[in-house]
Amino acid sequence: MAEAMRAFVTGATGQDGSYLAELLAERGDEVWGLYRGQEETRLSGLSNGPVKWVRGDVTDSASLFDAVATIRPHFVFNLAAASYVGLSWQMPKLYMETNCGGTLSVLEAVRRFAPNAHLIQASTSEMYGQNGGNELAPMNPVSPYGVSKLAAHHLCRIYRETYDLRVSCAISFNHESPRRPPIFVSRKVTQSAARIRAGLQDSLTLGNLDVWRDWGYAKDYMEAYILMAEAQKPDDYVVATGVSHSLSELVQIAFRAAGIESEQVMSKLGDRPTDVYSLCGDPRKIEKRLGWRAKTSFEEIIRMMVEHDLSELMVSANA
Repeated sequence: MAEAMRAFVTGATGQDGSYLAELLAERGDEVWGLYRGQEETRLSGLSNGPVKWVRGDVTDSASLFDAVATIRPHFVFNLAAASYVGLSWQMPKLYMETNCGGTLSVLEAVRRFAPNAHLIQASTSEMYGQNGGNELAPMNPVSPYGVSKLAAHHLCRIYRETYDLRVSCAISFNHESPRRPPIFVSRKVTQSAARIRAGLQDSLTLGNLDVWRDWGYAKDYMEAYILMAEAQKPDDYVVATGVSHSLSELVQIAFRAAGIESEQVMSKLGDRPTDVYSLCGDPRKIEKRLGWRAKTSFEEIIRMMVEHDLSELMVSANA
């Protein structure tokens, strides 16, 4: 019988990490998740199967070294990040320390204690600044978050080329699910639609409704990450649907799914000094080389999220 593969996931308590841990556990892999000391209450609520937990933080290199030296993983997925773009102007140093410094800690831990592991780095479409594209498109980020992730992205390339490490970057465009935190606009919309339907909220105020994003399903994207980890040759891949939708369209779908009128949405100027107005990815490389393609449509994702938020309100009302 073949040896079970060991996978180490940073950011395992988040949206992406929980889906990834579930998928890995379903394959029979031995899954280890990194968590910080104050998160014990969240661990019991995760439905990701037999995950083994190790305490640490990507900004604390000693804890990363201990974790990787103990686990000796075959796969490392670095999903830990400060990821809400809007807050990165208020806390730019934190974003640089977490996203760039944290990635450096992971790279060093792998180089020293698991040099044969395949490391998958969660990069982001925010590195492009505007428009997006393929793996070779120019990158000119317009937020501290985008800068921090681009610095980490370049570190991964340097470690791959300098130390011959197996490091691959998943340049992931927006991906959503019912597990998306409410601070992100997609979940803010679906929760508000559910609350308006339940009579708990009168209206929804958003920023510019004419922003366009390439929105996919988080679980689909984690399947892409696993395919990248299994690939013999490390490489960078855009993970996207190849189709963009406006925030206005997202709102309309969410409100229809909740059975209410979208006229209850108001728009105001956002609080970001600069913003990205249009992003769309070109996933042809990963489709051709690894056979991955996004399976879940934009409308299915939004309807799934609204149904989840409506059901949560019903549970709360009956509690």
